[in-house]
Amino acid sequence: MRKIRINKVAVILITVGFCTFVQIAYGETDALDPKSMTAPENSPFSLKDYTGDLWTRPYLLGDWCDERNELAKKGIIFETELTQVFQGNTRGGKNTSGAWGYSGSVDYWLKFDTQRMGLWPAGLITIHGETIFGNSPFSSVGAIMPVNLDAILPQPNPGLTTLSEVYLTQFFSEEFGIIVGKVNPMDLADNNVFANNERTQFFNTAFRGNPALFLYAPYTCMMASFTYLPNDWLTISAFAADNNGSVTRSGFDTVFHSPKGTTLGTEWEFKVKPWELDGHQRFGVGYSNKNFTKLKQDPRTIIPPGGSGTATDDSDYVVWYNFDQYLYAEEDDPTQGVGIFGRYGYTTGEVNPIQGFYSLGVGGKGICQGRDNDTFGLGYYYVDLSDDLPGILGVSSEQGVELFYNFEIAKSIHITPDIQWIIDPGAGFEGRDNALVLGLRLQMSF
Repeated sequence: MRKIRINKVAVILITVGFCTFVQIAYGETDALDPKSMTAPENSPFSLKDYTGDLWTRPYLLGDWCDERNELAKKGIIFETELTQVFQGNTRGGKNTSGAWGYSGSVDYWLKFDTQRMGLWPAGLITIHGETIFGNSPFSSVGAIMPVNLDAILPQPNPGLTTLSEVYLTQFFSEEFGIIVGKVNPMDLADNNVFANNERTQFFNTAFRGNPALFLYAPYTCMMASFTYLPNDWLTISAFAADNNGSVTRSGFDTVFHSPKGTTLGTEWEFKVKPWELDGHQRFGVGYSNKNFTKLKQDPRTIIPPGGSGTATDDSDYVVWYNFDQYLYAEEDDPTQGVGIFGRYGYTTGEVNPIQGFYSLGVGGKGICQGRDNDTFGLGYYYVDLSDDLPGILGVSSEQGVELFYNFEIAKSIHITPDIQWIIDPGAGFEGRDNALVLGLRLQMSF
């Protein structure tokens, strides 16, 4: 009965969030003025400047002989990113034989600004494709949290190319907007200034997002998200996500169908500014009516064999907390400084192998003289596995520490050395020793 009461609380909170959006959309929010907002220059989506020399332009291929900026002004934007990682397990873990690997990914972004194209105001259509190649050593490490998330997305299948995301972002006012389509839910919730991107920040999956959420938010799925900004310090989001998402299917044939079900969630983000230093506090709750296989595994985590079950449960919930806070920042550039971050997640542990999770760390930008755009991060994570996992596995928890430093070679080229120390890889499965993982990443934008 205890679980039922908690689930009802989750549903009530999420319902309140959706009702709030209905009231906003149809009552209290001033709509965009069609006459003032149809001008291309008034689009809410800002333009990038592709010009500059090899060292200062944000994309290596530049402005395409003055054509790229012109296309962007007309609402057509194309960008590509190449990420390459050389990484290896130097000691401990599952094994160190053949434990080095080279992997990478290519991300393709095609965007259409509907206002700049003269179609309708305040809309942005985003199409995201991905290619994955090479092999990562995460199987040699034997950790629950893959040591390089980029190597397993969109799927751990080298040579795979997918059309991962197709979605519309639409603003109806300065306060209210929606996102609908096939989206990566982790881009819409649980964001963090210092730990939010596997291609430019931490390598480890544990620092890209909250693993307690993964089971309820597949990597890319059909969903609708609503965002309300009642003032300059609060952002309220609510979403409905299909639990049957897959990067290899459109999702239209199974969207919101049983038994896969739907996840409903809401997140409240508060902007705080103690001592005039930027920070964020985020609180979220999600509830899914999916007919779960108990202790089901998500591809972004690696639970020891035998950790999945066959019994089912018809619902589950998750709560999470997330914060980032600058402790020091330059007056002329508030993004240049040092801050702290953290995440916390909790589930019942009845269908999710991850019952609890937290991470803490330090991050920053421009801490070295003359290196204003270099970034760094030092983080610690703890994964608490479900008490319902079979006792014969002998697993309980996994911990890890990661340190990276991202050198800006040019605006479009970054090199990042990385070191990870995984404590009890696989939560102590098979008595694996602590693992030391070294890596080097080259990231380029075209």
